[in-house]
Amino acid sequence: MSDKQAPTEPVTVKLTEPIMMGGEETGELTVQVPKLKHLAALDDLRLAGNPETGSVELSNLPKAVAKGIRVLCNLTEREAGELSISDAARVGKVVLGFFGLSLEGIGASKSGQ
Repeated sequence: MSDKQAPTEPVTVKLTEPIMMGGEETGELTVQVPKLKHLAALDDLRLAGNPETGSVELSNLPKAVAKGIRVLCNLTEREAGELSISDAARVGKVVLGFFGLSLEGIGASKSGQ
């Protein structure tokens, strides 16, 4: 978990590459404030402990974040698939923030660090 307070208002993220949404081009996505029903977006997260090292690993993060982006931005799977990786990462951080999570707070780091 993160020490930061989760947002209480929708958050709009400007995209570096526009996508088609509902048949129209858009250069921004608004991430809605999740409700209890949206917790299912995190169902794909899996924690696994390693008793030998004492470490905890998180798997399926990309899949869970992609689902969260689709649900909280009201995107179809096809529309979400058009997001650039960098835009998806930025929107994904907002999605995680709504659930009180951050990449740093769950022990994730940039590759190679």
